[in-house]
Amino acid sequence: MNIELTKEDIEFLVLLLEREHKTALVEQRHTAHYDYKQIVKARIAEIENLLSTLAKAS
Repeated sequence: MNIELTKEDIEFLVLLLEREHKTALVEQRHTAHYDYKQIVKARIAEIENLLSTLAKAS
């Protein structure tokens, strides 16, 4: 599936993902439960993957 995004759309998505990334990193540091920490790590990896994909697209 291909989606055409304008430069402004990509910039907005990057902004949102960067905010979520920072939040997830803080959440990971403050989480005491191992299982939940693994879920947060997976979410961080997904966010980083999306950010790199958007960086290639711009």
